Amino acid sequence: MPPLPPEGPGTAGSTPGVYLDACATSPPAPEVLEAMDRAHRQAWANPSSLHGFGLAAADRLERDRLAIADQLGCGREELVLLSGGSEAIHTALVGCAGSLEPGRVLLSAVEHPASYAAAAALVRRGWQRQLLPVDRRGVVDLEALQALLQPPTRLVSILWGQSEVGSLQPIARIGELCRQAGVLLHVDAVQVVGHRHLNFSQLPVDLLSCAAHKLQGPRGVGALLVRRGLRLEPLIGGVQEAGRRGGTEPVALVAGFAAALQLAGGRLAAHGGVDPIGPLRDRLLEALLPLEGVRLSG
Repeated sequence: MPPLPPEGPGTAGSTPGVYLDACATSPPAPEVLEAMDRAHRQAWANPSSLHGFGLAAADRLERDRLAIADQLGCGREELVLLSGGSEAIHTALVGCAGSLEPGRVLLSAVEHPASYAAAAALVRRGWQRQLLPVDRRGVVDLEALQALLQPPTRLVSILWGQSEVGSLQPIARIGELCRQAGVLLHVDAVQVVGHRHLNFSQLPVDLLSCAAHKLQGPRGVGALLVRRGLRLEPLIGGVQEAGRRGGTEPVALVAGFAAALQLAGGRLAAHGGVDPIGPLRDRLLEALLPLEGVRLSG
């Protein structure tokens, strides 16, 4: 990651520190801050207002919504803007459960705490929760998954990129198994979006969560992609987001999200669709593995 700006914390003395905690949150890119500043100055009004100021905000919001949908490979109507990954996960699991008979929800044993919290909310509604085992590198046991994709299983939630050990789940295969069984699949892609090309229209996935601040965008905004025709009970009622998430839309944050996705897409395109961090990671791994007592854990 880039060095922190001069005013950021550093080591003892005047040398700025190097930030290596992008898994938790990434420093906003200058282009993102500029996009947000323009939106704050030019589109600060409530986009639901019918006067000129509100119409300017609504225009900015819809342009950025279309840009985000284009980067994620989904339709405009499949995109729900909300506050971030945790809310997206809760909206996906609890929102789906609102239109389903209580059944069983499957999660891997290496999910984000937000997914376990959402599953706990389902348990309070009469659902059963069961964890899928993973191997020593954190990858889901597909045989165990297939065996459990039968009644009363109605919903599966899988973390695509594991934030602690970096394991990537075989989402395409998991999605195929869920489709064959007629079970809905939610994917937590918070750590993946921006680091690999994503086309929601081509994934066998029903719901997908992401957050802007993991890809040099602002904190406080994210998205839930919802397959066309899938009913979703809102956690926050209101007319915004086609009735799926109430609340005045944060136009400037959405502008920053769109800018961050555009930057990430350009970075991937410039490197043949591969995250440029990958080769650096591989070189580090090659140097570490020969050391005594070191093994790959993810």
